[in-house]
Amino acid sequence: MAAPAAIDELVDEGEAPIGPTEAEESAYLAEQTAAAPSGATAPGGEDAAEVDEAPAKLPAIEDLVQQIPAETREALDELFRARFVRVQRIPRKVLKA
Repeated sequence: MAAPAAIDELVDEGEAPIGPTEAEESAYLAEQTAAAPSGATAPGGEDAAEVDEAPAKLPAIEDLVQQIPAETREALDELFRARFVRVQRIPRKVLKA
């Protein structure tokens, strides 16, 4: 870890610290791996079984869009020019825990 004096020196010069060193990052990742709950599913475990099941038919996009309040749809259109074009199932492994 960088000495606090070195960090203060960088901040005084107007530069932000560049982040952790490779050693610090690998130590952090090892710590996070060790701290992972033992019940966590591994790739190919429960999540894979859920994906392998025959997917249920997805609802029509019109039905889903009607569930969004009109004011919200108008705001999305005005602010982001958002359009709903399809319904898609996202695998669990892609979502954040």
